[in-house]
Amino acid sequence: MKNIILPFLLLTGLAFAQQIPTDSKHITDREAGEITVDRVLNQYFVAVAGSRTKMEAVSSIVMEFEMTLSQSTESSAVTYKFKNPNKTMIIISFKGETMKQGFDGKNGFSSIGSLTEKQIEEFRGQKGYFPELNYTEEKAVLEGIFSLEEKETYKVIVTYGDNKKSIYFDAQTGLKLREEAQSENRQSTITDYSEYKDFDGYKFPTKIITSISTPDTSEARTMSQTVTKYVVNPPLTNKDFKL
Repeated sequence: MKNIILPFLLLTGLAFAQQIPTDSKHITDREAGEITVDRVLNQYFVAVAGSRTKMEAVSSIVMEFEMTLSQSTESSAVTYKFKNPNKTMIIISFKGETMKQGFDGKNGFSSIGSLTEKQIEEFRGQKGYFPELNYTEEKAVLEGIFSLEEKETYKVIVTYGDNKKSIYFDAQTGLKLREEAQSENRQSTITDYSEYKDFDGYKFPTKIITSISTPDTSEARTMSQTVTKYVVNPPLTNKDFKL
């Protein structure tokens, strides 16, 4: 599944880089048993969609969720639209104001100012809603089995260019529980996925909590997303990706 925190990361200019410390506990090395990256990913495909083929059949997504930041007591209503391979629209409504940002497949756009080249590259670099479908043995390495909040998980480290992120998959259910990364300016980002529910025959998280911290801050900023709707393969057109 695509990192659903992407809209917020793009709006704030964050970019992934190296992996960061975690509260997970190492249990055993990657060589233990018959565990492989392919096995972990296939378990994830089955858990979410029933099969890799069915996951590959997802060509567009619409999400609706409420977003609350730790700095505010009020929430924003967000609609997120995506169409393969990288068309994106983010619509945020807050206190009667509406902000839009996205990518039409060639150009980036925003109603709140120009996008940076880095933000445009983030959009352009997307290759479908589920990035896990593009992970290969060259890009993904199974580091081992880790205990995360009393759950046994498989930790996979994904490398893309000079960047890395760590992903934790539940060893029992196959679902993704956490992603960890650190930005170039040493901002640490941890995203937790939970409360998976069925939507159109696919399992998606309805609770997504992201914590962002820096070495200079004693308290992490958090963002909570409560997803109320996923629509799989809606008939989106080019008009859905225009200001």
